[in-house]
Amino acid sequence: MGDADMEEVKTETPKPAPSPKQKRKGNKKGSKGQVGGEIGGFTVLGDPNLSQNQHVKRVLPYWLANPSIISCNLKDSKVPITSLSLDPELVSRLEANFIPYFFPVQYQVIPSLIRAHSPKLFRPSDLCISAPTGSGKTLSYVLPVIQILKNSSLVPCVRAIVVLPTEVLATQVYSVFQTYGKGTGLRVFLMSRRLTFTSEKDALICKSATGKLSTPHDIIIATPGRLIDHLEKTKGFDISRLQFLIVDEADRTLDDQEGDWLNRLEAKFWSCHPIDGVPNPWKSIPLTVRWTSVHLKAFQKLLFSATLSQNPETLEKLHLFQPKLLTSIVEGGKKDSNGVEDKKNVPEVSDSFVGKFTTPLELKESFVLCHKDMKPLILSYLISHFNWKRVLCFTNTKESTHRLCLLLKYMGNLNVKEISAKWTAKARDVMLKKFASGAIDILVTSDQMARGIDIPTVDYVISYDLPGYTKTYIHRIGRCARAGRDGHAVSLVMKEQIGMYKKTMKSAGKNNFERLMVKNSDLKELEPKFKEALTQLKTTVTEEEDTLKSHKGRKQLEVKKRKDKQDKRTAKKVNEKATLKKK
Repeated sequence: MGDADMEEVKTETPKPAPSPKQKRKGNKKGSKGQVGGEIGGFTVLGDPNLSQNQHVKRVLPYWLANPSIISCNLKDSKVPITSLSLDPELVSRLEANFIPYFFPVQYQVIPSLIRAHSPKLFRPSDLCISAPTGSGKTLSYVLPVIQILKNSSLVPCVRAIVVLPTEVLATQVYSVFQTYGKGTGLRVFLMSRRLTFTSEKDALICKSATGKLSTPHDIIIATPGRLIDHLEKTKGFDISRLQFLIVDEADRTLDDQEGDWLNRLEAKFWSCHPIDGVPNPWKSIPLTVRWTSVHLKAFQKLLFSATLSQNPETLEKLHLFQPKLLTSIVEGGKKDSNGVEDKKNVPEVSDSFVGKFTTPLELKESFVLCHKDMKPLILSYLISHFNWKRVLCFTNTKESTHRLCLLLKYMGNLNVKEISAKWTAKARDVMLKKFASGAIDILVTSDQMARGIDIPTVDYVISYDLPGYTKTYIHRIGRCARAGRDGHAVSLVMKEQIGMYKKTMKSAGKNNFERLMVKNSDLKELEPKFKEALTQLKTTVTEEEDTLKSHKGRKQLEVKKRKDKQDKRTAKKVNEKATLKKK
């Protein structure tokens, strides 16, 4: 047999069958470069390797994924008020109110609105503005709305509606419109419970000599509930010529208990402008010249919020038309001279929507790790040791607010007040002025009591109790670092809450928070006062509870007496009727 034959035999000699273990190893090695394989005699389709699940990225609507970025730097990103094409009268009003510059959100929104309505050739896009509290959002819609409306109609009619979550906020915005609308001929009307519904209805509606009803007011400021009351119950309340619907504090306003107020308002508006017999503008209908002309009459929606929702279901209910998003961002790319971030240098925002929770650049955030029983002592130490003034302290309940306020008072080194339901509006205003001047060191409040109250010049916000929701935290810290001022937010965190605190900060997009260290030795000097204050607090709380029980007892006794009298009168009438029947 030749060498060639021997070589042929060698190549045909079968190799020993690999063990199952060797098969599995071989398949794992080969699976990296090829699809499929065999394990234990079974053919596997695809890659048999177990790989870690890849993170699925959310697909946001284009307008949410591609916002126009506005700088949060209110100190450096200012432009003179004369740089915009504003009416000279409005510029004079701004100067009279000592406003020489516009902040970034104002510089972006004001020209955008004016351009969209001068002239109004096409239906303007709806705008969603997500910017921190105190960044100048109110003026960014007040000024352009006044300028557009003062030159567009000679006959007063409802052309702008501003909706806010509380009457206090509505009153504040009404005051701003009154200030800058003076001398323009525009009529601004505030819907609030300061008047009875009947009196307000009489002031809202005008009846002509021919008996025709009209609404001779250009701008309406209202809360959702009051607005819907008039839409459904006030005859002659006409919104057919509405041009602007402005929803301020949009997250809170749209969550209002009144529910479907936006849909009911839109239904009322479109009932005045039926399209080819179809009063619903969102229903699919043929594109006609008539449809185009009627659609041009649609009002523009302006949504303002520091915590704008990106929930698709929520956004769908708003029926936004070609919406555009302007959002503030703390960290980003280089800014141009207008305070607008260069999109090329801004990190990808489509995944997390950086502007979801917007807070000022000037805000510093810290936390103190402490035991529950030591929280009042640590709070007192921080304020007195660092000489903090204009401190707003949040608790989660009214009872905690009252007791903390008493305890801090009894410690004797701080001037403390609480925001209480007992305060009249006038007394509250006096107290807030004292707080702004520094005469009051600390205001203690709950989130519910502080809602809708504009507390000026807050330098420090302390979360004595951690909030249950990220949005609540954002609204708390939004009380300070306003209009370019520095601010500091401090949270008192118990050991078992540290996970919840970090989760809140992460969901708010926060990573630049630090821990403030307070040693036990720092607190020794205050401990005697603290113990005395606790004893006084216990006595006061007991007395208040006894008084409350006594008051309830008297009230129950009065109710019982009235009931007994009513029963006697009823029995007397029954006896009289029985006597008459016998006769």
